[in-house]
Amino acid sequence: MTEEQTTLTEEDINALGEEEVQALLEQVGLSSVEELQSGHEQDVLREQERRLNPIKFYEPNRAQEPFHHAKTASGSIPKLRLFEAGNKVGKSTGGIVEGISFSLGYKPWLPENHPQRITPVPVPNVGRIIAEDFPTGIQQNVMSLMKEWRPSGEMPHGEKWFKKNQAGYVAQIFFNNGSIIHLMSYDQDSEKFEGVDWDWAAYNEPPPRDVFIANERGKISRSGYSWMMYTPLKEPWIHDEIVATADQGDSTQLFRGAIWDEWIGTYFTSEHTGKVHRGRLSLEDIQEFEKRLTPSERRSRIFGEGQHLEGLIFSEFDTMRDEKTGEKIEHIVEDYVPSREVMWIEGIDPHDKKPTCMLFAFVDTEDNVWFVDQLVMEGKSVPEMADEIFKKRAELRYLKPAWTVMDVKAGGWDLAGVRGAEAVESFEVQFANCGIYTIGSDSRPGTVDSSIKIVREYLRTEYNARTKRQEPKARFMRKLAETVETNRGRYGCIHQMKRWMWTDKGEPSKDFNDFPAIKRYMLSRRPKYRSPSRPDRVVAAYKKPASSSAGY
Repeated sequence: MTEEQTTLTEEDINALGEEEVQALLEQVGLSSVEELQSGHEQDVLREQERRLNPIKFYEPNRAQEPFHHAKTASGSIPKLRLFEAGNKVGKSTGGIVEGISFSLGYKPWLPENHPQRITPVPVPNVGRIIAEDFPTGIQQNVMSLMKEWRPSGEMPHGEKWFKKNQAGYVAQIFFNNGSIIHLMSYDQDSEKFEGVDWDWAAYNEPPPRDVFIANERGKISRSGYSWMMYTPLKEPWIHDEIVATADQGDSTQLFRGAIWDEWIGTYFTSEHTGKVHRGRLSLEDIQEFEKRLTPSERRSRIFGEGQHLEGLIFSEFDTMRDEKTGEKIEHIVEDYVPSREVMWIEGIDPHDKKPTCMLFAFVDTEDNVWFVDQLVMEGKSVPEMADEIFKKRAELRYLKPAWTVMDVKAGGWDLAGVRGAEAVESFEVQFANCGIYTIGSDSRPGTVDSSIKIVREYLRTEYNARTKRQEPKARFMRKLAETVETNRGRYGCIHQMKRWMWTDKGEPSKDFNDFPAIKRYMLSRRPKYRSPSRPDRVVAAYKKPASSSAGY
């Protein structure tokens, strides 16, 4: 029965089931189905239906909905989902509701004709919900949510829907269709998780690695599914081994949420049900909680970001949220090639002994920089690399960029922009001989730190009057998340952006610094849009790198 209906229809009553209908009749003091259909006590009946089948009325918030509707590139549900969120976002609720729906074989809150209503595991099935301990993690947290959302008409009556262990804690949950949920805790020996196959598992808070590995073994033979719901305060191995390799569209996917997703001023309309979720936390309560946190705790407890991010040089990248609305700042956007005329710019970091990396970007009329594509070229001669560059330009539908900036040292310049005697054999000259004209980066002493600050400026947001949103000045197409396996390891723009760290001495690490260096070279020039011109002949730049404007 929907909120708009004023009476229970025959279809509504049939959907409730005989036992649920009888329970309704007793609770509202009616004696027959006809009285139910006559329109009496409709407000009471709606409330009773919510009490008997609350999961049908579930309204996911804007952090929960992507978690429930995750898909791989092939359209299937990811084998492992990570719901990494701040406090009070509803991550445990989302995970428990997902577990109930898997046990039922369908998601009751979705319309009957919705393509994702049916869950991928046949019923009856066997699931596990694992928490930190039994007294708090299971008894207080998991069971309170289970009681809040369980569909009583789909489960045995009375206390027959659960079974306690010898210690008096609930250890099993039963459904009328034969599905069973086993409740376990991380303080049990990891051997307890071995030897049993299961169809799905939910980890409420981050599991120790030995428990996770032992438990995941059980889903292999049944091609099962699992998901974690946690605030990233401990178990850093999860980031190092799982989060760092998670990829939207792959079999392991990461979903994040901030406490602002449950702010009372946040309204979220589900694109799948049309239901509107309104947050429940007041601004005063959020601010009171926030002011008691250290900066590190704020990152984890408010925004759901791991404390491991503190060592990242570009920690803002793909982690920022709008301070007022809590909406995620989109640094990574869907792939597209602009149809209108824009100003193209390029950056290249050529090497003999390791792969040569290159970035392609355009500058729009508002001076925003959009990084579009990349090249990772290993074991190729300069003419071969030039061919790759020309092909990429053709794919992106332009002939020549405004400029192509190159590491000044590779170009044969010294750090002050003076060309040495060896310049005749430099990469700059070799590329120029192939028709790729470059300018040198500004790599004078002190420019590494200053260029890092400039990149971070581009990653931070400013108000866009046209879109009426906080937006970054630099964005990255999703294809830049792809990586290339080389003899020196994996290379990729976003891959390295998320891994370039400060050393213990406070210096930028030399690991994962290839693409970040190119971004520094490009953005430190603070490119400004100019209507593209294509002169008949573009010559190599022999000026000091900081002042050169080759390409125009």
